[in-house]
Amino acid sequence: MCITELEGTMLGKLKSLTGIGASGTRAQHEQSAEPFQPDAFEFPPMKPLSPPAAENDDLMRPVYEAVEQDLRSAGLLR
Repeated sequence: MCITELEGTMLGKLKSLTGIGASGTRAQHEQSAEPFQPDAFEFPPMKPLSPPAAENDDLMRPVYEAVEQDLRSAGLLR
C-alpha cells in the first residue's frame, strides 16, 4: 500500500485530524492555535459542603426510653 492509498484508510483520517500532511507539520499547526487564556478557568470559590446531621447514632436510645417509660408507669420514676 502506498501513501496515496492511505487517504481513504483510518491512518489517512488520523493524519488529517492531527494536522500532519498538506497543512504542514503538527508543530506548525499547534503554533497557529489560539493562545491560552487563564481567565477562562477562573471560577467563583465553591461553598464547602457539610454532611447532614447525624441520625440514629445512639442505637440504645429507644431502649433507654422504653425502660424509662416502663419505670415511670410502674411509679419508680417521677
